[in-house]
Amino acid sequence: MEPFQIGLKVENKGEFNIDSADNIKVSITGINPSDFKVSSSDLQKSSPDALKGISIDASGNTVLGDYTTVEFPEMQYFTAISGSVPFTIRANVCYEYDTKTQGQLCIRKDLRGVSGEAGVCDPNRVNPTENSAAPVQISQIKQNVAGPNKVDFFFT
Repeated sequence: MEPFQIGLKVENKGEFNIDSADNIKVSITGINPSDFKVSSSDLQKSSPDALKGISIDASGNTVLGDYTTVEFPEMQYFTAISGSVPFTIRANVCYEYDTKTQGQLCIRKDLRGVSGEAGVCDPNRVNPTENSAAPVQISQIKQNVAGPNKVDFFFT
């Protein structure tokens, strides 16, 4: 087999800045490193760069997040083979992220409606939400009155 090298383009498509390159770990799995004359530590790398996330400029335009390339050492399969042998090579990426969610909540003086005054919102409702671009999303915020001065919030 001919020698080859693996290089991965890693792009931040979220809104959270990854301020330290050490917070992005990339590993190659699915192969036996010794079959390719590399060590398992050769197949684990940190990003060479920190990556800024997606943002929106003052005009409302989306500014794409940063990207970098993570390169692994040259490899070559040295075991004798007959015919065709498929290899399933995978890349795993572990990184720090943050989810930001925004929703409207109802807080009013008379939560239980004891006074009989109509409020401007219902404190027992499901609230619409908007999320940042993160792998974990909050799809709804449900709130319930739990006492005269207490509201419970449930995040899905």
